[in-house]
Amino acid sequence: MDEHRASNARDLGAIRVMDCSAGIAAAYCAKMFADAGAVSALLTDADVVIIDADPVTGALVGPDPQQLHAGRADLVVVAITPYGLVGPFAGRPASELTVQADSGALAISGRADRPPVQAGGQITDWVTGAFAAAAALAAVRGRATSGHGALLDVSWAEVANMTLRPAPG
Repeated sequence: MDEHRASNARDLGAIRVMDCSAGIAAAYCAKMFADAGAVSALLTDADVVIIDADPVTGALVGPDPQQLHAGRADLVVVAITPYGLVGPFAGRPASELTVQADSGALAISGRADRPPVQAGGQITDWVTGAFAAAAALAAVRGRATSGHGALLDVSWAEVANMTLRPAPG
């Protein structure tokens, strides 16, 4: 392992992550922490808890994120759902195709004389997981100075809107 990568592993080695994921985005977010040296621990010792929604039912997998955050002010809670924890679509199930369609990405894909084409693979899941990991890491670093954790509401739809749509103009 090169020196830079070893340094990163040492930096995150003390972070304890509890993974309650069922889908790709949350699992990838947890994997990014694990790859950088963070270790799993029980909730009482966790620094970060990652929760996601079952894409078939829309129900959250694991403990309620708002209750976790309210119960431990220092905890960083990452909730990854198709449409967010609040709002008219909260709790609504979705697939990669559904989220890409709702974001408008399908309307601009493929050729004009053919039906829309979904972006490759589970791109929204993977990018959402990466965004969630970056936000969680920033919250852990911020907690070092403030003493307060965070409840991070990361939705596939918001990520799709940011990454799969064309730039304005």
